[in-house]
Amino acid sequence: MKSKKTMSLLMSMMLVITLVLMTTGCAANQGDGGSGGSGGGDALDIDSFKTIGDLIAVESENTQWGTSDNTLVYAFSMGDQYYRFKANMTQEEKDALFNVDYSNEDYQKLENDIISPLEIVERENMTDRILSQEELDKLVGKTGKELADAGWNEGYGFNASELEFWLDYGPFCYAVKFEGELSGSAEDIVDVMEAIQDLTVKSASFLSMGDATSWE
Repeated sequence: MKSKKTMSLLMSMMLVITLVLMTTGCAANQGDGGSGGSGGGDALDIDSFKTIGDLIAVESENTQWGTSDNTLVYAFSMGDQYYRFKANMTQEEKDALFNVDYSNEDYQKLENDIISPLEIVERENMTDRILSQEELDKLVGKTGKELADAGWNEGYGFNASELEFWLDYGPFCYAVKFEGELSGSAEDIVDVMEAIQDLTVKSASFLSMGDATSWE
């Protein structure tokens, strides 16, 4: 189970996006771009990073981190390339991170001071794990239940008026449009995967990095 220190800023942003989409039905913003595949950007030399502090010093995008058991996973993107790194934590370090006071205006520095010395033990360029558009097109006609059974999960928002749901598969998020009718209103949705189980996929496209902190 993840610590409640799982990138609080990111999760707060996701909650705001979800609430906005539910109440206004605004369209998804594909800010990260891309259509699947490995992309054309220059990849970083991931072996050159030794500590989490080395990663914090990088001018990256879409940064997120989270803890699970006694490990920390730190993920980010640069252009059309996506990376994540794993570090081990002692129980003392984990407890210190868990007890950071978010009411302190310097909470981010306090967090960084704790995680910066952590030594990286695993590295991954995730870019090649983005589903290609050809793979996504094969989802057309499948039900929401079939997606759930195949390992798809609730992402960070949806546009109920367009039956578009942002769903995670692995470390990435995809905009999946469905056909059919919801059994209730958007305000009634508690479990997204249950709400879409009888809907049929109309189209799917790559959206962004999803929850990359769950190292499979």
